[in-house]
Amino acid sequence: MACNISNVVKSPAAAAIARSHIKLGTATGSASLRTKKKTMSVVKMQRVTNDQNKTIKPVNGGKFGKFGGKFVPESLITCLGKLEAEFNLVLDDPHFQEELEVALRDYVGRETPLYYAERLTEHYRNEEGEGPEIYIKREDLNHCGAHKMNNAITQVMIAKRMGRNSVVAATGAGQHGVATAAACAKHGLHCTIFMGSKDIDKQPSNVLLINLLGAYKRLCRLEGIFPSLEASHAFAYLDKLCPSLPNGCKVVVNCSGRGDKDAAIVFNYHPQQ
Repeated sequence: MACNISNVVKSPAAAAIARSHIKLGTATGSASLRTKKKTMSVVKMQRVTNDQNKTIKPVNGGKFGKFGGKFVPESLITCLGKLEAEFNLVLDDPHFQEELEVALRDYVGRETPLYYAERLTEHYRNEEGEGPEIYIKREDLNHCGAHKMNNAITQVMIAKRMGRNSVVAATGAGQHGVATAAACAKHGLHCTIFMGSKDIDKQPSNVLLINLLGAYKRLCRLEGIFPSLEASHAFAYLDKLCPSLPNGCKVVVNCSGRGDKDAAIVFNYHPQQ
């Protein structure tokens, strides 16, 4: 990659100073970031509507009005700017979108099924035989066994398009590392995976897969930087949730690290269901 990120250290003090320079606008709903050398104006948010749902997007500098924006070391700003520009280009590039569609279908294995868990549904019925219907979004059926590949394959394709020959990723339990290593192997890119030393001890199977896929791992003497949130917490919550639901209520369990963030999108996509 063009930037060396191995020596970057997060500074809480620097972040606090950056936040103190933010001055919110009034009538225009804009914000500005003032420093000694320059002033960057941030225009108000723009609402973008598509056929399925509404999304709020930043229109300048990665800022989201009064909600702040991206705060990263100055040494990464240029690199992230180039990455953002390339990302916006591929959104409207029919050749890239076609290539991505083929990769998601033939390599990742999408679309994954929404599976009706008949026995689990039966388990949570009350004495009167009433209870919710439980469905499982089988993201675990994606290539490499997790939802991580959905993002990793796209990021690697963008990196290759930009002429990069190396990708660096950090992983907690190892699923993101496996997905990134697999995507890099497919596209012929060098891959370096950073993983916590204790996570390496806890997840030897994922470490083995990362090594088999040709990635080099380095010990990060930090634990839990990117903690993995397995689907087990969602299934555990069913014990509390199901007894309180009306008969016939449908429950969708998304087998991903943060399936809850997608709930609104799913609801808007199927408003009548």
